[in-house]
Amino acid sequence: MTVATGHKLTPSQKKEFHARMQFWRKELGLTGWRVELSRAKTANISELLDWDDENMVAHYKLGNDWGETEPTMFNIIRKAAHEMLHLRMVRWAELCEEHGIEHPLAVGEEHVIIHTLELILAEWAILKGKTADATPKAEGDGSTGN
Repeated sequence: MTVATGHKLTPSQKKEFHARMQFWRKELGLTGWRVELSRAKTANISELLDWDDENMVAHYKLGNDWGETEPTMFNIIRKAAHEMLHLRMVRWAELCEEHGIEHPLAVGEEHVIIHTLELILAEWAILKGKTADATPKAEGDGSTGN
């Protein structure tokens, strides 16, 4: 049994996380995709749950207990970037397959790239001032019953 030991997300931080998911969806060229919050529970900070290529919809889970990770603006931006990079990398793998190109990365290597890029992108967003008012306009709360 794991015991919650750390930082809990506030409602405004949850809203900010969703806004960041939408921000990275656009910044990473995934504008044709709908990215929605699932109501499924997770023990992780966040997790890309599933995606449907045909309907171009992806669902993610957001944990309430971030453990030792403090939900600062930087960490919210970083974790949202991480999840959207998973979706971006899935599309990259599919493109390799569609065009008969051997996928150059093993799963572990892909995760190293994602962890590296999430830090670079979060720093970029902070330095470029891309932290102000990322709340999506007229998109609702983005949650689904999944």
